[in-house]
Amino acid sequence: MISKIKTYWNYGNTYCGIEVTTYEGKQKLFTVTAKKKKEEFSDFSYNEFSETSNLSDKTANNQHCYVTITTDKVLVKEIVFVQDKQKAVSMAFPGLSLTEFYYEVIFTKFNCFVAVCRKEEVHLILKDLEKHKIDVIGFQLGFSAIINLIPLLKQERIYTASYELSCTENQINSFSQNKEQINNHYQIEDSKVASNYLIALSGIFNYVINRASNSNFEEENNASNILQKQKTFFRKGILVGVGTLLLLLLINFFVFDSNFNRLQVTQEEVQLLKNQQENYLSKSASLEKKEQVVSNILTSGSSKTSFYINRIVAYKPHSILFNSIVYQPLKKAIRPDKPINFNKNKIIISGESSNQMDFSSWIEALEILDWTSEVSVTNYGASKSNLATFEISIILKKNETKQ
Repeated sequence: MISKIKTYWNYGNTYCGIEVTTYEGKQKLFTVTAKKKKEEFSDFSYNEFSETSNLSDKTANNQHCYVTITTDKVLVKEIVFVQDKQKAVSMAFPGLSLTEFYYEVIFTKFNCFVAVCRKEEVHLILKDLEKHKIDVIGFQLGFSAIINLIPLLKQERIYTASYELSCTENQINSFSQNKEQINNHYQIEDSKVASNYLIALSGIFNYVINRASNSNFEEENNASNILQKQKTFFRKGILVGVGTLLLLLLINFFVFDSNFNRLQVTQEEVQLLKNQQENYLSKSASLEKKEQVVSNILTSGSSKTSFYINRIVAYKPHSILFNSIVYQPLKKAIRPDKPINFNKNKIIISGESSNQMDFSSWIEALEILDWTSEVSVTNYGASKSNLATFEISIILKKNETKQ
């Protein structure tokens, strides 16, 4: 999931491959764009342009792409198979200055194909695309890109805008220039693709196929890819930053509006409270009487209340659950202007027990406490949930309640 988000952030959903070639004696650009949906390319669009300016009119600003250069400035030679790319370049083009030329080598089990082009020619093409707001994230020379498509084409002879390729066992075994400009159509899964667009289409697969580069411009491609990601991060970062700022301003507006409404409601409530102040004052005498009743109850309690309860809980088995503990229960209901009558030396506990033996042991433990005078079970009966409800009464020693 994270890789999908990262890929969408870097490339969006529109992918592009471009072939810059010499066609009918003039430089032309064949382009293929596609949408990526659910890890598959779809909605392919094929276009041919004679000027880079026309290309920029048909593509989005800062569209990223892979470029394959097959102009007449690119020279390709076939040699016998060797394992080292620099040795292959030396055999194909003896004395070639690697400071002035880019090269790319295709290795097959039959032979090697070496493509070279002057660096200045490559840079002119890349700068021209950059000038028209096309972000090149990688380039290739000759027909190396079509290796991505050969297994899908399943053809022994493949024509592109510039080359005629002979294939055996999904590998190129020979090539020649397509001087007659033969333009075939090839079935690739559910789509028919004209031969002039095969190399541009192959460039799109460079987004998902990490093929080892046998060239001396791998660092340039890596730098271009990193630069494009940095540009994307900067452009999208600004949009995200502005969007976040607007969102915060919007949130701030709603918060301010909400607080303002709350202030109005509060002011209305304050006014209402002022209007009801007289009613509150009239009830203050009643409240004071109730407070006095509560105070009488609190002062009547023993200072050792927490001690009794803690000791009772300490001896309680896990099979017993308390529902209520009443310390010094009332003898009669509290009535205004009447003295409070309660049992000063009594504690009533009610709850549930799941084990009769544990319950009996607990009662015995309570009976031998030095501050209990009597422990009696006033109620014990089974319920539908296989738990026994109980109520016990604990009478405290008089000398304890006086402390």
